[in-house]
Amino acid sequence: QLAYDISYPAFVYNIIFVNNSYNIHLKGFHIIGTDPAPTDRDFSIFFQNSNGEIQDCTIDANSIENMYGIAIRAILESSVTLSNCLIKDYGRIAVYAKTTTYLSALNCTMIGQVYTQYNLVSYGIEIEGIDTPCIGILKGNKIYNHDNTQAAAWSSAGIIIDNWRYYGPSYNCKNSSVHMENNDIYDNMHGVQIVPNENIQMIHNKISENRYGAISDQWFDGSTYHDEILQAPMNWWGDPSGPYHPTENPDGQGDEIYGDILFDPWVTDIASDLTSLRSRLLPCPV
Repeated sequence: QLAYDISYPAFVYNIIFVNNSYNIHLKGFHIIGTDPAPTDRDFSIFFQNSNGEIQDCTIDANSIENMYGIAIRAILESSVTLSNCLIKDYGRIAVYAKTTTYLSALNCTMIGQVYTQYNLVSYGIEIEGIDTPCIGILKGNKIYNHDNTQAAAWSSAGIIIDNWRYYGPSYNCKNSSVHMENNDIYDNMHGVQIVPNENIQMIHNKISENRYGAISDQWFDGSTYHDEILQAPMNWWGDPSGPYHPTENPDGQGDEIYGDILFDPWVTDIASDLTSLRSRLLPCPV
């Protein structure tokens, strides 16, 4: 299909293309990508200016090593709810939301790639508020195995949010609102990599066995880089002593974190059933 992509119309390959449509429900499908051209844009499911739900589906994107390969992509004022889905074998990203998209990802499993080749990376969920902000609700997901062992222009991560704000105003990336709760994020290069704002919140997540548990990146106004605090209290970081931070918690034995992150207090007992806890500290964005 000829579809809007990045900032211009482009030809993309899809298994399911939902365009200018409403109340679309995909339930119980096993969707297998064909990856007809391993260097072209290949989106197994593509929502464009549409809304709907993807439920109880297995999406086998079949696009490994394709850096344009995405299992689920939603853009241009789409509203998509994913629930109880298994997403695997995607080249770059399991779920990508951009430009005024409302994304709910609930109780899904996303299994990435550990790339050993140069310049190949892998993400579980990427949300980018290009031109206009996105809203994300990420709850109860299992996100793992996103890593790259060779040099790359980017770094792999379980969840990445508003990364383009780091590169300045020419990308026009706005502040998205994202709430992350009760996710199990492990065995990734970066558990989460976020350019934060006050409307990005993570609480009661299990974040462990990542090379870095969390990265809080700066945002760039065109001349100066600025720090913002990533709101991340009451998470489990892999050890009762909390995450390792060289100045804020040098005795922490859990995942290492980098940047300006509010991580204290943290969960100290993994035996606690995090899925039974409710967000008492931070409200869910609406």
